[in-house]
Parts: sequence; structure tokens; C-alpha cells
Amino acid sequence: MSEREQAVPPPSEPSRIAVLDRAEGKCVVTTRAVASGQELLVFDGSLCHEPGKYTLQVDEALHVESPKADWHFINHACAPNARIDLSAGPGRARLIAAVDLEPGQEVTFNYLTTEWDLATPFRCFCQAPHCVGWIRGARYLDEAQLAAFRSDFAPHILRLLRRTRASWTG
Repeated sequence: MSEREQAVPPPSEPSRIAVLDRAEGKCVVTTRAVASGQELLVFDGSLCHEPGKYTLQVDEALHVESPKADWHFINHACAPNARIDLSAGPGRARLIAAVDLEPGQEVTFNYLTTEWDLATPFRCFCQAPHCVGWIRGARYLDEAQLAAFRSDFAPHILRLLRRTRASWTG
């Protein structure tokens, strides 16, 4: 490869998501097909210690916040099609497709897998077989609900459950 070819940066990959404004509110949708396991986005922002309506909990006492970020519009679902990956550390949270996604498909994740105590609880109407109903945070789940989401919890939620629930063995 010549020196000139090396100096030209590769074209950036087009975004895999976009915010769609629907009658019932904004949501995040795919802009193209995304295979299961592919990264949809990185949660950019600064770390803070208090949860807010538009933060993502990434550790026991750390949250990512970013004013006006597209990821604010990723909706909750009890049976989501994406998951949060914190394997690179709290400052590098990623949203990963949990299943193959088609272009234009809404992207969702289960807030209960990362949030211990939501700043703004809400009612869920997703109608999934194991829909929790009232989304307040992982700390409020009963044993059956904990069992349904056991394999999806972020590491900090697992630590908090082990410390606060004598019966938890997850």
C-alpha cells in the first residue's frame, strides 16, 4: 500500500440506528439489517453518581448521562431484541443485537437488567409472557421475575442482588 493510500481514512460505517418520531413517541430503529451479536451503538457520555430519567446504570454507583443522545429513545421491553454489554468496563457500555434485526425494526432492551432503582418508574405494556408490569428497577423484582431475567443481568446488578438477597445465588 502506498503512503498516499494509507493517509486516506477508510469511509465511516453508516449508523445502524436512527430515531423515529411516532404518534406514541420517539423510538430507536435499525437503519439496515443487523446480525445477532453486532454492536448497535456505544453509550457515549459522562459518568455520574445519580440516576436520572435519561441515564444508563453501568456500575453499582455509576451512570452514563449524555444530553440529547439518540440512545435516550431506546425503549424498554421485557423480551427485548438487544442487550447491554459492559465487558469493556463501565465507561464503554455497548448495545448489542440479541437477535437478527431487519431494517426499520424498533430496538429495545430490558431496563431491569442494568437499573437497580429507576429515577422515573413507569408501567410496561409490552405483553411479553413474563412482562413485569411496573418497571421500577431490579431491586423490586420477585423471585420468579429474577429467575426469568437471571442470564441477562449486568454484573453490577448481580453483585447487588447477592449482597441484598440472602436467597440469591445468581
